[in-house]
Amino acid sequence: MASAPSFPDRGIGRRVAPRTKCNVMIEFKDGGSQWHRALLADLSTAGFRLTGMRPGFDRASIWLRPLEGEPMPAKVRWSREGSIGCEFLYPLDQQAEAALRDSIRMSDKLGAVA
Repeated sequence: MASAPSFPDRGIGRRVAPRTKCNVMIEFKDGGSQWHRALLADLSTAGFRLTGMRPGFDRASIWLRPLEGEPMPAKVRWSREGSIGCEFLYPLDQQAEAALRDSIRMSDKLGAVA
């Protein structure tokens, strides 16, 4: 499997869409059948950043799973020092982003994925 680039393609701090800080645990899958946990640091309609990744994470794509709804595929755009930046394969519209944020808030309150 192709490894993720070691630095952001668009450069650090250059965002396609404004991001909202989240800082909540969420589940993701990186090609296998097992779901893993990481900290969702921020989120936008275009992508997200996960922190707390294992050293040497080198996947080209992952699936992000909210508390409610279907898993969402994303391309890993960069990986560095335990963090990855991802771009949704299908950008979220504002309604879908709001629903995902609500799901994240609910999971944080319930401790469902924390």
